[in-house]
Amino acid sequence: MEFSSPGTPRNLDPKGRLMLPPDFREALAARGSENKVVLNCIDDCVFAYPVPRWREIKAQLSNLLKSPNDNLRGFGRKMTGNAVEVELDSQGRINIPRTHMDYAQLERKVILLGQEERFEIWNPSRYEDVRNKKFDIAADLAASGMDFSF
Repeated sequence: MEFSSPGTPRNLDPKGRLMLPPDFREALAARGSENKVVLNCIDDCVFAYPVPRWREIKAQLSNLLKSPNDNLRGFGRKMTGNAVEVELDSQGRINIPRTHMDYAQLERKVILLGQEERFEIWNPSRYEDVRNKKFDIAADLAASGMDFSF
């Protein structure tokens, strides 16, 4: 079961808790996430991974931390250093740490966006900026070797 939603508006409560919709809670259960997610600060929003998926990512990151390349080590350090495991409470809410809220500029209103194996929590104006951004990706797709048609 994937996390899928087209940018759904949600509200944080005054304590920074976000109620996950039932289909997101079901997706976590289907992935064996034990009512936990790992939150991380990436791309101006908060990424949320089911714990089993985060373990896979963390294994890949451990290789980056051993790299002689400063950029790769720095990225690995940032990813592992910002990761926080949080548990869903009895009402299906996650508590977003203040550091993550500050990074993503989250306030009362947020956008919850399903992205297959994870979901993202966005400040609505930041999400709108990304949603409206024009990407010129033809050359990048060609260079990556991906065969992608619209």
